[in-house]
Amino acid sequence: MYTWRYVADSRGIELLGTGVVQGSEILEANRQIIDERERLGEVRFALVVFEASASVDVTTTEVRDIAEQDRLMKEWIPRCTVAVVARQDIQFGLARMWESYVSRVGWRTSVFRSRIEAEQWLARTELEVGF
Repeated sequence: MYTWRYVADSRGIELLGTGVVQGSEILEANRQIIDERERLGEVRFALVVFEASASVDVTTTEVRDIAEQDRLMKEWIPRCTVAVVARQDIQFGLARMWESYVSRVGWRTSVFRSRIEAEQWLARTELEVGF
């Protein structure tokens, strides 16, 4: 399952992967976010968390499609910092693949093994960028 919600007074989006996460679920969540384009101008960061027990069933084509959706989102979220928490090796590898595809978007991205590291990085980045 893959869910999302606004956090920090709509300045952030938290996405959470639990159980079995299908690529189609991530793509659908991104479609839902894109449909809220009028609210996206407030968004400054995203925290993507794959629970340690989550299994990920995402193809390389879906990873590219997810990155393409992110390129579309750049129109409404020009400056964004994205932290991905991927505890398992497969999660980490897919997240790094996504990171390479999305590098042209211009967002600051990083992949972490723990939520604490990701949140600390987001906090430092927020201070550096002056959100």
